[in-house]
Amino acid sequence: MRTAIVLVAILAGLASGPSALEAGAASVPPLDRLGISMIVLFCLVAVPALLGFQAAFRRSKPVVDGWSFFAVAAIFFLAAGVSAMVFAVQKSNFQWYAALGLAVGLGLGAGLVIARRAFARHFMRSAGS
Repeated sequence: MRTAIVLVAILAGLASGPSALEAGAASVPPLDRLGISMIVLFCLVAVPALLGFQAAFRRSKPVVDGWSFFAVAAIFFLAAGVSAMVFAVQKSNFQWYAALGLAVGLGLGAGLVIARRAFARHFMRSAGS
């Protein structure tokens, strides 16, 4: 089941790359290097913070379920980002907004690694139940 979800996330991300490219192009103000780095930073901090609130209330199931949700989202955004970058390079029109999907995916992925290490006991507790 997990493999099927990951495959669907990858395929959906790859298919939505051109749309993600258009969304990034339509951003006001235009995304630049600073904007992309702020998105990575926000995602990097937001995931551990959100899961940390659940962990603070000793809720293992929401921590594990939230981690799983954000993992699928990170996979989707990474695939969409790769697709958007390839599409932008093919059009010979690379701009910073082409990296939007990669920025979100990488930020979420890094945040997930931090959360997994910080709240490891919740994952063990959930596996034991």
